[in-house]
Amino acid sequence: MTGMKFTKDAVTDQMRQGITNSTLFCLGVALLEIAYWSPIEEKATEDDEGNPVLTARRLQKDRAPPLGLEFQSIVKRCLSCDFGFGDQLSETGLQSAVYTNVACELEGLIAKFIKLGIK
Repeated sequence: MTGMKFTKDAVTDQMRQGITNSTLFCLGVALLEIAYWSPIEEKATEDDEGNPVLTARRLQKDRAPPLGLEFQSIVKRCLSCDFGFGDQLSETGLQSAVYTNVACELEGLIAKFIKLGIK
């Protein structure tokens, strides 16, 4: 995730690019990198204009995601911070939603993959 470094100066970039929570956005990028088995920068196209945020958003819309639609839905929630509890991880509602809708769902997907013999 070399292209996904956030600094204090990145706040305006985050706002301009629609990133409401950089921690969750980076988690979404990390999940994409796991799904595609390569760094986000290696999945970039000309249309992404060298912008890893655009690459992540494009990959998240893939109609045939490598780890399935459930995984893709988790990634989408992380990239957009779409949990229905705002965008501050200090809020217990968001913490609980991330645990339930990311951690628990990923755990369930792992169990399904193991059951299917996919490792």
